[in-house]
Amino acid sequence: MERQSISNRYIKLEDLRNLLISKFRAGNFKIQVPLHEIIDLTYGILRGARRCFAILVFIGHGEAISSFFRHDSLRSHPDDRLPYTSEVLQRIFEKNAASSVVRNFLEKQWEFFVPIMHQHNIDRILDTNTILPFLQEEAVGEGAMGVVSKVKLHPQCHRLPLQKHEAIRKQIKYREKHNLDFQKELKSLALLTHLKHPNIVQLYCAYEYRQVYNFIFALADSGSLANLLNGERVTNGQEELQLPLALAGLADALDAMHNFTSKALDTNLSGCHHDLAPRNVLIHGKSFLLADLGLSSFQNTEDDSSTTFKGVDGSYAAPEFQTFRDGHVHVRRASDIWSFGCIIAEVLTYMVEGSAGVKRFRDKRDFEWAPGTWWIRFHRGPETPSPEVTTWLNNLKADREPYRRFQSWLFAFSRLLDAMDQTEPSDLDFDFPKTVQALEDMQRILEGSGERANNTKYLKYSLLRYEHARLVEALPLSYRSIAKEHLVNEVLKEDDEEQLNKLSTAITDIDDKDIGTLLAVKHLTALAETGRLIEQTELVLNQRDVTLMDPVDIHHLASLAPESEHVLVEWLRYREPWADNAIGAELRRRLTSVASLLHDDSTTQIPGSLRCRGIFHDECQPALGFVYDIPPGTHAVTLYGLLDAEEAS
Repeated sequence: MERQSISNRYIKLEDLRNLLISKFRAGNFKIQVPLHEIIDLTYGILRGARRCFAILVFIGHGEAISSFFRHDSLRSHPDDRLPYTSEVLQRIFEKNAASSVVRNFLEKQWEFFVPIMHQHNIDRILDTNTILPFLQEEAVGEGAMGVVSKVKLHPQCHRLPLQKHEAIRKQIKYREKHNLDFQKELKSLALLTHLKHPNIVQLYCAYEYRQVYNFIFALADSGSLANLLNGERVTNGQEELQLPLALAGLADALDAMHNFTSKALDTNLSGCHHDLAPRNVLIHGKSFLLADLGLSSFQNTEDDSSTTFKGVDGSYAAPEFQTFRDGHVHVRRASDIWSFGCIIAEVLTYMVEGSAGVKRFRDKRDFEWAPGTWWIRFHRGPETPSPEVTTWLNNLKADREPYRRFQSWLFAFSRLLDAMDQTEPSDLDFDFPKTVQALEDMQRILEGSGERANNTKYLKYSLLRYEHARLVEALPLSYRSIAKEHLVNEVLKEDDEEQLNKLSTAITDIDDKDIGTLLAVKHLTALAETGRLIEQTELVLNQRDVTLMDPVDIHHLASLAPESEHVLVEWLRYREPWADNAIGAELRRRLTSVASLLHDDSTTQIPGSLRCRGIFHDECQPALGFVYDIPPGTHAVTLYGLLDAEEAS
């Protein structure tokens, strides 16, 4: 029945309950108590004195349970008052309060008294004899001020939302200055707990035990960003494509910390992390989690965001960390932004060149800033940029450039970020969650693009266009116009027929009809200038495949074999002399070129245009028939027919 914990033994409460019930029912407990007390004692023990009674049985004084009830002052169960002190036990045992009995109870009670960990149990002090409910522990690293371990809790000894009952424990050994560190980190974590932000590591509880400060955090299942960048864990292609979205979530977490707002606490604070680096970014699933807040600070928003620190270093530190006044470093929230930009640079390097590329990037930054002292920071001191970093980022290119439409959104988004440097984000009508959601949906669409590519290509492009529209809608109104203007300028500068064709095919959104028309005209002009509008023999249809149906003024509805598609036939009648060999051949060549023009995908982007399926010759008319697709759900009628019907009514 005894269970082994990391620090000592404890007895599982459920096992104890089952044992006591079976023993009582079997009448196996023989204790010297008055007959009239037996029933009440039995119910009292099962209701709230199982631990105390078991301890007394173990030390050979089960009959003393009556005294525990007599001294409860009608306020609580005996088990609720665990752990007992020697003074209280002296009063309970009365005449039988021999030193050995009290001592045995004091020692044994810890095997039955295990703390239950709950959320929001912040800053508790545990007795040195407390047996902690940890079944396993595994060291996973060290933070700025403490040792970090992965621990497994007994299922009955916590009420935390843990997967597999596993959590992260950070320990800070007691020193006078560490007490201040613990209280500072505890304050930051307690404040951020109110945000419940999905990209900030969740603190569940904190306690002091045997002069060691302990934090219990949610477990991140994939280590840290440093592990990833160093090549200590392997990712697949799809995971790498998720990294920009993970960075977006991390940026949102940093913004939430910088501009802390809590309705529950009725407060607005300005926060700063001060130690943002890959080792302090955890990976859980597809998300990055902001962690290790030991150096973070919060102050009133009305105050200057500048704060002072000593001894801050690291490859991702901002240039101002090298500027000392009165032995202190004066830094602002912008210092976090610098560090975040450094992280982005290494993540992008990882996406393009892997962990080996990250190592090369770090080697390039290696710089002797003082005799015998080298660093790999992203600068060379205050107001001195690193030419190696600039060169590296300029040369860093992905295999595939973004599509033009996405580039136009990115252009407007970059302008928006520039404006945020001068304006409070809350003053801009910018929907960040919608932006992230659209990017995530785009990623899912792209991840599935390899499946049944031929059958789903059109659907994929349609979905991507929809998500792009959502991205644009998330921008403030004025920046939507910037995105559109940028796209128009790119179209006007483009002369390559192939690129125009891709753009023309892509742009079909309602809001982009004018751009679609512009593209279609540009594309058709490029086709004509390059001589691409030539006769296409596959557009010459067999007359027997066209079955004429109802007339539509001077045109005809028809059925096109082999799928019996409903089409519209436009007649171009000719005179007998045009049918000779020379004139007829040239006429057919020119008309087939016209059919090629009307068949091109760009033409369908022009409002009011129908896609031409081909041309056939009807010698009985005599005429040439142009065959067009009829959009589903439409009724074929000419403008003359509409006017005639209106006049008749």
